[in-house]
Amino acid sequence: MDNKYYTVKQSEPLVDPDKLSLRNAAYYRTNIESFKTLGFGQTPTLAPRPQLNLGPGQKRYHTPNVNASTIISNQVGNGGLTEGYGGQGITSPTIYQVAGHMGPYARETDDNGDSVLANLHTEVDAATFYVSALDNPDDKLRIPDGSIGNSRGLTSIAGIAEAIRFRSKGEGGIKLSVLSSNRDSKGQKSIVNGEINFITESDKEPQPLVLGDNLVEFLQQISEDVDNTRETLSSFIKLQGDLNDKIMNHNHNSPFYALTTAPSFNLIFEGLKSMFKRVAETEVSAINTIVNKETSQNNYLTPMQEKYILSARVKTT
Repeated sequence: MDNKYYTVKQSEPLVDPDKLSLRNAAYYRTNIESFKTLGFGQTPTLAPRPQLNLGPGQKRYHTPNVNASTIISNQVGNGGLTEGYGGQGITSPTIYQVAGHMGPYARETDDNGDSVLANLHTEVDAATFYVSALDNPDDKLRIPDGSIGNSRGLTSIAGIAEAIRFRSKGEGGIKLSVLSSNRDSKGQKSIVNGEINFITESDKEPQPLVLGDNLVEFLQQISEDVDNTRETLSSFIKLQGDLNDKIMNHNHNSPFYALTTAPSFNLIFEGLKSMFKRVAETEVSAINTIVNKETSQNNYLTPMQEKYILSARVKTT
């Protein structure tokens, strides 16, 4: 497919012939040069496409040349045909969509050249998404209990992959809602709303999220308390300063005709030192506290500021 605009990059194809059927493996080994551009432009590749171990009640829809499929079935576990509700004969309609059956272990034949039948397995298959009328999603996906617990025997929409993304490209946004309907899928009365857990470490108990508006209200109240404390302290400093000035300049009446004595020179020295420290350190620090507090409040508690602590686009109840 070479031309003056495009030259195909020649490289060894990423195919292990031992994982192919005997026919494809033999064809690959005898015609390896013809596979160096195989797959270009969405042409079929020789990547292994495992056959599935399906029962009579299961139906697979797929493109024969692609290792992906949609399976309509009763619910299955991570294993053979006897796993899961469907394997126990319990009605549990489920639609599975799988991309990459068997993941990195995909093969069509075993070491003896016999055909391999693959079971559906969320931990092994590259990516799985499914909708089920009766399911144990936490068990199937091996998700920790969290504060919600292990959900069993419920309708579910579940998926597993190495990277999961959802994007809203319009003003409609994205909503994650836990609001119970009047009755569940079994016709039972719904009593309470469920929870939302974000779990990244299986050995830690989930903690509640902070409600932003309540946090801002609390921080503003703390700020007011700090102001009140500062005013109380400033009032005390002034009163104590006035008392210190009186003590520094005070004198006594001597027993000799009640003549006034000279002030204490040691007390005058300590009083002057205390007065200068009060002005240079304590009162200046109090003023700096006012400035710093107002700056912080303006930076973090004002909606128009860059460092405002609340998100403008993510909200929760």
